[in-house]
Amino acid sequence: MKHQKLFRNTRRKLELNSKEYADVVYQFYSNLPSVLNEAIEEVLKEFNVSKEIYDDSWRLLKNEDVIIEAYEDMKTILASGHQRKELDVETLRDCLEFCKSKIDSELMTPENLQLTVSIMEDELKLTYSFEIEDIERGYNAYMDTLNDYDSIFQAIREVKSISEN
Repeated sequence: MKHQKLFRNTRRKLELNSKEYADVVYQFYSNLPSVLNEAIEEVLKEFNVSKEIYDDSWRLLKNEDVIIEAYEDMKTILASGHQRKELDVETLRDCLEFCKSKIDSELMTPENLQLTVSIMEDELKLTYSFEIEDIERGYNAYMDTLNDYDSIFQAIREVKSISEN
């Protein structure tokens, strides 16, 4: 979480679509594997588990359905907290349409997906004063009354998957 906040604060100080902005985005995503490894090391230390035991367990269990599902869940935006009161259904729909238009307007490739999603998140914040987590939380709350906007959140998860490879 602290890395995400630092990433957002750093890039939001820069001009959208600038080379510096793009450099920050690509640098952040290239560092994600080391951030994940640091988090793993912290948890292993906290629970007094050796790296060797972890590695052996991972090799043995990584193809189990429950492990695959848990690993995918790690990429999901956390739906913690409460729905923001000022995010009503109409505003939410506008935000979702805004995000969808941004995602749909680009020819998505692994090379530009990270930058496109970052710009979309920052334009969303500038235009509507909401973070993408607010939007997903609202979408989950009002899903029955809204169109299917899963592609927005799938793009965000795809960004995280690309940086793992």
